[in-house]
Amino acid sequence: MMRLIVLCLLLAGAASAAAQVVKGRLEWAHTVELRFMEDGVLSDVPVLAGQQVEKGDLLAVLDPREFEYSRVGAAARVMRAAAALARAERQLEWTAELYDRGLISDNERLESEENAATARAEHESAEAGLGRAEVALERTVLKAPFDGVVVSVNAWPGQTVVKQLQKDPLITLADARQMVVRLRMTADNMQAFVPGQPLEVRVGDAGWRMGRVYRLGVESEDVIDRGVVYGLDVLFETWPDESLRPGQFAAVRLAR
Repeated sequence: MMRLIVLCLLLAGAASAAAQVVKGRLEWAHTVELRFMEDGVLSDVPVLAGQQVEKGDLLAVLDPREFEYSRVGAAARVMRAAAALARAERQLEWTAELYDRGLISDNERLESEENAATARAEHESAEAGLGRAEVALERTVLKAPFDGVVVSVNAWPGQTVVKQLQKDPLITLADARQMVVRLRMTADNMQAFVPGQPLEVRVGDAGWRMGRVYRLGVESEDVIDRGVVYGLDVLFETWPDESLRPGQFAAVRLAR
């Protein structure tokens, strides 16, 4: 019995020694670059770099007046097309009745049907135009697509936005719910990991939390005495009210 206890202790110690802890730095797991899809003039930019936002929060607004006028005009065209369609359909009904009585020719009946079809197509086209105008009006507002941190702001009230000339993003947003610990591994060590593999992560004095291998680098980042170095990202969920930033040190426990 004593031998069994000693053996268990030795095995536990060996397992503990095999769980190597390595240090890495935090990086954003996901960032999105936000641009406007319409031309216009910025009327409001209520966020600053470093600010935390929630999904749906306002990030930037274009002056909506021109877009609102376009929507009103499109709605008026729909009303006119609807009235024309109603007249054409009434005429078609009257023509069909006259045709059944033998009072008009085939050509007159066909002409009435063509007029009704044309009016119907124009009404559908007007409705499509109204839909495009409403979408354009919706695009005058940039909202946060998820809970995150504003990484950079290159937008100011009064700035003219030309959608085809937006080389740099107006707002860059990082996902605050997830981050990665970026480790540097030699090619030999990379062989021990696979995507999705669970690993434990610790940031600062906080306790260990579960993470998983998210990215295995395939392009070399450096060359050292021990060989070529590749990047390995370990993804983990941030805790509520936890404020983490790229560049902070973190530890990853590599269970071997």
